[in-house]
Amino acid sequence: MTTIISTGGLETWPAVVPTLYQLLDSTDYNTLEGAFWTLEKICEDSAQKLAADVTNNPLTFLIPKFLQFFHHPNEEMRRMPQAGTLRLFGVLCLNHFVPLKPPALVMHADAHLQGLFALATDPDERVKKAVCNALVMMLEGSLERLRPHMPQVVQYMLQTTMDENEEVALEACEFWSAMCETDMVHEALGGPVLAQVSPLP
Repeated sequence: MTTIISTGGLETWPAVVPTLYQLLDSTDYNTLEGAFWTLEKICEDSAQKLAADVTNNPLTFLIPKFLQFFHHPNEEMRRMPQAGTLRLFGVLCLNHFVPLKPPALVMHADAHLQGLFALATDPDERVKKAVCNALVMMLEGSLERLRPHMPQVVQYMLQTTMDENEEVALEACEFWSAMCETDMVHEALGGPVLAQVSPLP
């Protein structure tokens, strides 16, 4: 399915996204996981096309659905830890649209940010990595959304930069270079914060 969409475009199979969206309500875990895997790949390959589709407006129903999965308990993952939690799929799908800032995501900006904060200490290391990635992209393109919460974000990134998982720590390190390109670098990193950042490995 993803190969057909990536090579021929969304217009070659108009029903695929609405169908996958409906499958996200499935009570069968294998169906749910398969639908999310497929949607995540379609979002990765065709994010701009999905955001630009003003005829069908797929993001008006996809984005709220992805946000719902930020809070999914994922009890099934105790038996399938290698597959990635459904919370992870929710964050990954939304991350493809953060740089594009489509109206559907802007409309749910507060819920998105609150969801990211709620996942900041998720037990799945891949979720924490995806949260760091989302915050870095927001810092680069949607600074005003983060500005009121910058002290908390900076403290979180300080902790995450020292994470035992190297991939999570490396993703958090991207935050500091991105912060240096903003107009609030002195405000956010001045004083005691700089003293905490400087010794970081």
